[in-house]
Amino acid sequence: MIGFHNTPPFGFRDLSIQGSQYLGVQDIGRMMRVCKGWRDWASKELVVWKNASQHDKIPLVDGKGRNYREDLKQIRPLVSSIHGLMGRVLGPVPPISQETFRKFTSNDLDRFGGGNFRENFVLLIDPSSIERRVGNDTPLALRGNRLVKVPAGEVVEQTLVIEATFPNLLLLANFPQKGKWHLPVYRIDKDVLDAMIEQSIDCPEKVGVRVMRQSILEESRHGTFAEQQALVEQMAPGEGYGVESARRRFLFDAERILTTGNCPDGQVPQWTYVRGPETVDVYGGNCHLVVGSFAPGRGVDVGSDIFDIGAFIAVVAGGPA
Repeated sequence: MIGFHNTPPFGFRDLSIQGSQYLGVQDIGRMMRVCKGWRDWASKELVVWKNASQHDKIPLVDGKGRNYREDLKQIRPLVSSIHGLMGRVLGPVPPISQETFRKFTSNDLDRFGGGNFRENFVLLIDPSSIERRVGNDTPLALRGNRLVKVPAGEVVEQTLVIEATFPNLLLLANFPQKGKWHLPVYRIDKDVLDAMIEQSIDCPEKVGVRVMRQSILEESRHGTFAEQQALVEQMAPGEGYGVESARRRFLFDAERILTTGNCPDGQVPQWTYVRGPETVDVYGGNCHLVVGSFAPGRGVDVGSDIFDIGAFIAVVAGGPA
């Protein structure tokens, strides 16, 4: 008779592979500590690591015949995502290209500054919608597509599917599932927030993956947005990079703040705001949104460039993965 510890976790191979769809990377790791038989099974059945990556919203590498376990080891530390921090990112995460994977695992230089590509870029998961359980400790509700905070007496225990618009992300960031000791994540002027709610409601139709530079382009300080945009294209011509959006930069900063208590877009060693291509009409003008000037205990400032503060405003390069 085959002993218990010589069988796959759910008794049969096909059932075990099917069951692994509901296990994340940490679950598989704990499972492998149970016994040698389960450890050997997980080491042999590479599709288990494919399932774990998809469960945890970690992108795969495009192409057939991949070693999903080895790819996962390389990709997981590169991912910046609010999955598990603000809620559950819904929808399948698309794979990254083999060329992007090669850049992260080679000694390719960063076209935008010193160091290697792999040292200076992250893989940003760009959500389309987020699933979140709300209740007394998370007094939120949906009014149409807009997420709002409600009084205690109006709280309904329910699971919401929330469009990942910039205003909705801002409100979710006030009620994180992890990293609450690092709050607040951001600060924002009411006029800017109202303008965003009224005018800027776009979000992706499906989950995306972006390569985003962790630091701003120092050369882009002092420039107009048009000059900054041209600079990004000049520094890496034909490679598909552009100025990253303020919304996606907020996703990156929020993830860093909730996990580490800090982010690159701060006041030290120099005040830094990241300007995005999004614009809103506010303060009597059409202004670009900016994110930056992080300080512990205050979060990042989400605002506009109406008072164009020259050397403080820069851009970040990003592109499809």
